Amino acid sequence: KTNIPDRKREQMWRKPPRGWVKVNVDASFSAETMSGAVGAIARDDRGEFIAAAAWFIPHVITAESAEIQVIRNGAWLAQHIGCNSLILESDNLNAVQAFDQQEIYNGNDAAVVMDGKQICTDFASVSYLHCFREANEVADLLAKHSSLSR
Repeated sequence: KTNIPDRKREQMWRKPPRGWVKVNVDASFSAETMSGAVGAIARDDRGEFIAAAAWFIPHVITAESAEIQVIRNGAWLAQHIGCNSLILESDNLNAVQAFDQQEIYNGNDAAVVMDGKQICTDFASVSYLHCFREANEVADLLAKHSSLSR
């Protein structure tokens, strides 16, 4: 057994259960340009890389809107790599709750949430999870890279 403190352990990225794919997503937002950039990385149940993608969003109103869009984009990525059971993980709790409790979400991004949920009907199982920022470093770097490469 490792001697990693419990608090530190829960901040680390964890492999999904056997047979599942985990897609970590993150967004960056510029209030100055009202634009964003988002990134997603998919890994299998061994923690092995499957695919990654990054998108520039030329017009976005808030950071939360960008975070909601990247969850939808993460579902799109998973749809295109062909998995059956999906975990979408973000470090933005509000965005995760928008998808997890879509029937009560009535924010500005309701159409994006509905679109993402429609994409997720292709999967046998879907979970939306919140993680610590420290467990989401790769998706964060993808989003920042997409932003900087514009």
